[in-house]
Amino acid sequence: MFAKFSPIRIETRRSKDWTARIEGGESFEDIRTRFIPFVEALVAAPAPGPVLLLGHGGTFHCMLPIILSNVTFDLVIEHGMGHTSVVIAEQRAHGLECVQWRTPDSAGFAFDEMHG
Repeated sequence: MFAKFSPIRIETRRSKDWTARIEGGESFEDIRTRFIPFVEALVAAPAPGPVLLLGHGGTFHCMLPIILSNVTFDLVIEHGMGHTSVVIAEQRAHGLECVQWRTPDSAGFAFDEMHG
């Protein structure tokens, strides 16, 4: 899976330098500063029905392990997040949890079955 990631992203993940960025780009910390408050506001004032978030895979790759209680950075790398990936999450008693993970090249899996 690492072949899909640029060398700077791999090195940033290894070194945990969350402020590293390529010229003109955002760092992990920049993205976190924007994304986390947005999701926290959604959770604090839930919509009456499902909410669909569309975004760049890089953003979700970095942020899902922070907002979903049962997702880790290693899981994201293991299962990938390609174009048209779908991650379904639900609000549970102790936070947001991933309940299904689908990538374009697979039928996906029910999260509880695979990582219960």
